[in-house]
Amino acid sequence: MKQPQNTHIAHMNWGRLSYDWEDKRVAEFVNNLDLVNGVAARSKGFVWRLSDEDMNAEQSNSEGVFGGDQRIASTLSVWKTATDFVNFVHHTIHAGFMAKADNWLDRMDAVKYVIWPVNIGHQPNMVEAKEMLDLLSKNGPSHAAYNFSYLDVLSKTEAVA
Repeated sequence: MKQPQNTHIAHMNWGRLSYDWEDKRVAEFVNNLDLVNGVAARSKGFVWRLSDEDMNAEQSNSEGVFGGDQRIASTLSVWKTATDFVNFVHHTIHAGFMAKADNWLDRMDAVKYVIWPVNIGHQPNMVEAKEMLDLLSKNGPSHAAYNFSYLDVLSKTEAVA
């Protein structure tokens, strides 16, 4: 995807754990969060991630975007390019954990992630991320809010042009 100048991409994903955070049935997921987040932080193109402390506050806020659901797991990050982000998601240890997501997360019909452009230097908050998630859910993928499939389509379109 040809990214507009002076932009990075933001990403938010979320899921609901099938069991409480302390339950041994989700221990593999919980015990590897620091590892996966560390790989992300060292990956090419990584810019920023909402801190664990701030994310925990967002997830437990009864008036926040997740309604205080104590089983929510989410992340919010910024990457220099969509390519950098795709490489992290699909070509690092992260991919193995994604493949096992059904072991730890409830199945949901809801849109669980969104990618969108942000100005360089901007650190989105969870309210903005939820707005982008809702935009994607309501209108489908667009340049404003998209998913990996949309990136694939754009890449192929631009390769032909």
